[in-house]
Amino acid sequence: MACAYQPSTADSLRRVIASTTDTAQVNARLKLGGALFSDDRNAARAQYDTARQQALKLKYLPGLSEANIQLGWICYYSGEYLAGAEYVRNGIQQVDTLAKPDVALLGYTVIGAIHLGLESPDSGRYYMLKALSAARRIQHHLRICRTLNNIGVTYYYQKRYADALPYFLRSYEYLLAHPEAGSNVKPLFEVTILYNIGEIYIALRKQKVGVDYINRSIKLAIAERDSFSLATALFTLAEAYDSARDYRSAISYAKTALGIQRMFPFRLREKEMSVHLAALYGKIGDYKNGMFYLRLASEQGDSLKVEETKRKIADLAAYRELKAKEVSISSLRQEKAEASANSARLQALSLALLTGLGVLGFYYFQRNRTARVLADKNTEIQAANQTLRQTLEELRATQEQLIVSEKVAALGRLVANIAHEFNTPISAIRSSSGQLQRSVPALTTEMGPLIRQLSEPAFEVFKELVLNAGASRMQLTTREEREHRRQLEVQLASLVHPSVSSQSGGIGELAQALLALGVHDNVLRLAPLLSDSHALRAITAIRAIGSVIEPNQTIEVAAERLRRIVSALNFFARQDTALPDSRVPISQTLHAALSAYEHPFRNGISLVKNLEWPDPEPLVPQSLEMAWSQLLHNSILAIGYKGTIRLRAVTADGCTQVSIEDSGPGFSKEAQERIFEPFFTTRPKGEGLGLGLYVTQHLVQQAGGTLSITSSAEGAVATITLNRA
Repeated sequence: MACAYQPSTADSLRRVIASTTDTAQVNARLKLGGALFSDDRNAARAQYDTARQQALKLKYLPGLSEANIQLGWICYYSGEYLAGAEYVRNGIQQVDTLAKPDVALLGYTVIGAIHLGLESPDSGRYYMLKALSAARRIQHHLRICRTLNNIGVTYYYQKRYADALPYFLRSYEYLLAHPEAGSNVKPLFEVTILYNIGEIYIALRKQKVGVDYINRSIKLAIAERDSFSLATALFTLAEAYDSARDYRSAISYAKTALGIQRMFPFRLREKEMSVHLAALYGKIGDYKNGMFYLRLASEQGDSLKVEETKRKIADLAAYRELKAKEVSISSLRQEKAEASANSARLQALSLALLTGLGVLGFYYFQRNRTARVLADKNTEIQAANQTLRQTLEELRATQEQLIVSEKVAALGRLVANIAHEFNTPISAIRSSSGQLQRSVPALTTEMGPLIRQLSEPAFEVFKELVLNAGASRMQLTTREEREHRRQLEVQLASLVHPSVSSQSGGIGELAQALLALGVHDNVLRLAPLLSDSHALRAITAIRAIGSVIEPNQTIEVAAERLRRIVSALNFFARQDTALPDSRVPISQTLHAALSAYEHPFRNGISLVKNLEWPDPEPLVPQSLEMAWSQLLHNSILAIGYKGTIRLRAVTADGCTQVSIEDSGPGFSKEAQERIFEPFFTTRPKGEGLGLGLYVTQHLVQQAGGTLSITSSAEGAVATITLNRA
């Protein structure tokens, strides 16, 4: 990581650069890049890039290695993960990591962080373990603590809490055993570790132990005046008490956390805390305070979670009002029935007393009075029915808005996946384009004179090597590369032209170039070229040609990937603009949904397809693509981005059944009974509206089919059954 320098230090480094040359200037530029890193990363990048070019020209490998690794950091913070990984790999390969464990520690830490940014926790953990090994070799105690903590974070990202816990505990134990490890930052780092351990225990449903660690983190944060960590820990306690249904304790901790958070100039979690407080007040029926915190969150900008909680509170209030109206209508109907019974009794009495004129007059009087009462009651009932119809219309409109919100959420997930898919090939194209811009000018200047100076036999071998310059080669380890290089130098001593062997380091440089081209296994066939006085220039030129061909191949692969993504997006766009009765083959909708989740299926998830479509295929509404997308999304979350998803399609008795099966833990019998209820979700609090399957069932029914979901110890299975169209 770059160090923080004062401006005066940066000025003094610029004076050093102006007054020195060679490796001293390279080292000064590297330090100046560190001084500029936090305030102006573009300026820091320019210094690192200039240092890299100077080190390459001077063949100064330590400076070249550090410059590449620091450029990797810059790319990581800019989101250019692939380019950053390439810089770091080059930096690690340019030095002997066994002889330079401090460089290996920096490089492996950077590339591990890059893989976490690429949502590849397994690869990130692989490099973090290498960083841990390097830190232990040089006994860098603070880095050992931090790396153990980082390995725990890679498991936390995968929700593998039981695997994450030992690393967090080891990090804490190591910190206590080595008080000299970064004594100036130890208390703040200890706050972080205690908080991580507490959060893991709460996720493992060991509330009491988790709350104890969180409380220890809070006490230390108070002692160190670390207000940010204190607010985060208090809010985590509020979430823990919320899960335990102790809503009043949760409200107390959440309000304290919000009060501390509002003291910061940068209020990172204020909106989240306000929305959570609104939800907590809604759970205890205090809608006045709930609406206050919703308005507080709204002042900070629109939020889907704010709207979700607002709708839930509004729905609860509307539901209570509707129940009250239903009770009122029931009472009116009962009064109407009693009035009808009274009327019948009066009629019977009048028949018995028809002989009495006075009684007859009384009968008419009573009948008219009853008629007026019934008319008044009917008017009241009609008004109540009208109010009930309006209430139902409002609830129906609210339901439609919620469905639209869930569709927007599904679209948001699709856009997030597509953005990630676009970022990877675009970064590859940018990196390859930069490499071409650096390689082509030097190559065109060198190639003409070189071809004219080569002898005819040497030129024939030169052409053969040029044709194979872009071929793929087997990667060698550092140890294998050193062994092959020693053998090559012995062979080349008797083959090369005297002018090459007389140069200082000429044979070693030629051996390194042949290894890079992958032609080290049989150098005797290269004798006509190697014996030429211009052999070293020719082999160097062939490497430059390879550096032009490889980026072109990278750009071609990236462009093809972009084409596939755009094709899937075009289908999704046509779905949005299609007519209501527009129908397409069922396989087209399923493949379009799969394209949106291409990244997870390439990184940790095994997709097994057994799809047997009838001929001709059933035609379904294009909107069914959203149903497949939701079911795939649920399966991916259920297995935690690591496991197996199976797709199966069969046709029997005129019906087509398509099932999506995952290897996750399944869900409980209670969840099975409520799986299609709106607002019901099995996900952790704050991670879903609970409308995904409700909307999916609605889409399947519109397509004339049915949706069923079953669960067992081996996972969950979602099945869509469609009649032949």
